[in-house]
Amino acid sequence: MVGLIFLLVMSLLAVSAIRFSSVNLRIAGNAQAQVEATAAAQTAIEQVMSSAANFYSPLSARTIAVDIDNDGRSDYSVAVSAPDCLGMMAAPGYSANFSGFAPQEGYWDVAAVATDSRSGVRVEVHQGVRARVLATAGCP
Repeated sequence: MVGLIFLLVMSLLAVSAIRFSSVNLRIAGNAQAQVEATAAAQTAIEQVMSSAANFYSPLSARTIAVDIDNDGRSDYSVAVSAPDCLGMMAAPGYSANFSGFAPQEGYWDVAAVATDSRSGVRVEVHQGVRARVLATAGCP
């Protein structure tokens, strides 16, 4: 009888240990998927920021496919919104705007939403950007 009780207690401990490890494995997998999605969104934002033309009218939203593991297949679909102009001010050393050609310091918010169709992860990332642009940049 004592042996059966001991066997029952050991079985319960084994089942709870297996459950605990599977929950921890899912938590780690979700954390990894979130970090990958954040990296994919940041990669897409950096592609937008790499060209000054993206800050001139017409400003447009776009979807960028990101291959995070370099296997040749797109892992994440990242929707990057049009850069949102927060403000413009004269660049240091330029006190007057000569017919709209003097450079300006533009402050922008670029938002990206990365989605993974396999895991269902969805991450939104905002990046602040200061870019020196001409006064003709797409800022109201």
